[in-house]
Amino acid sequence: MSASGTNEDIASLLNRAQINWGLTAAELYLYGIYSVLFVFYLYLLRTRHIARTHRFLNIATISLFVFGTAHCAFELARTVLSTGALQSLQSPRAAQVSLVASSAAYVTSNLTADIIFIFRCYSIWNRRLAIILLPALLVSLAAAFGYTSVILLIHFFSEKTQTAADTHLNTVGTDLFIASLSISVFTTVLLMGLTVGRIWVLARLSRLSMGREAAGTGTYYTVSAMIVESGALYCVFGIAFVVVGFKAAIDGFATGSVFAQIVCIAPTLIAVRVGLGSSGEGVNSFALMPRATQPSFVATSQGRTHEPSPDNPVLYFVHTTDNKEPAL
Repeated sequence: MSASGTNEDIASLLNRAQINWGLTAAELYLYGIYSVLFVFYLYLLRTRHIARTHRFLNIATISLFVFGTAHCAFELARTVLSTGALQSLQSPRAAQVSLVASSAAYVTSNLTADIIFIFRCYSIWNRRLAIILLPALLVSLAAAFGYTSVILLIHFFSEKTQTAADTHLNTVGTDLFIASLSISVFTTVLLMGLTVGRIWVLARLSRLSMGREAAGTGTYYTVSAMIVESGALYCVFGIAFVVVGFKAAIDGFATGSVFAQIVCIAPTLIAVRVGLGSSGEGVNSFALMPRATQPSFVATSQGRTHEPSPDNPVLYFVHTTDNKEPAL
């Protein structure tokens, strides 16, 4: 190999190392935010006693944290090992194993997040199965592409001598990985449209039932519900990373580095919202009632006593799971 060829290889590896460290640093930063959010969620589980009322969501959210933690650890290990092997111009075996493990963790966490989004959409639409048939099919396709890409990556690394056919299979695996991410993002966009539309209808029905005077009171709450429960954060970052994966000179599997934490953060925000009792699953979730009907506690020498508060035009949100809708 010529000196110029060697220098070009080294320059390429250095550039890849810089990209990998940048993505890893970003993932570590997001993982710190995610860890704080997850600890708060555990606090809600303990203080609100919701472990049994939302069992599926709780199990899925805790599983997401396990997969997100594993992905962050494997990506950090891969980056460190790959950087330490720059002199040999080859990725060490341990770095290859870390890449396979992190890719599998990402595909699994992405599948879990998609299932949570589908479940929330299913709940908000009064458990209408027809609403989630297409999203469920797309999620299955994305999972199939993702796990196939991981299998092809394992095959590529298992060969001691890579042939042209093996290199082609690895390229196909990378494309399938990005295709899996793309389908998942498209599915989330579809679910976001369904969820936002449903929440808007529920909020509108609630305001109609409460009268015109309360029409503008719940705008902030409605917008918050639309953003959080629809997974808008997931969609924005997902679209950005799909564009990066196709246009930037980054390994397809590396595009999941930072996005893996966003995949975990967005559904955990939904779980926290449910834990706080702010989930919008029915018309009454957006209902308003005057403070005069709300109990208040006044401190006395004997302790806290229960007495009604005076009339006040300030309105409170009532968060329930009653799915009854008033007739128009």
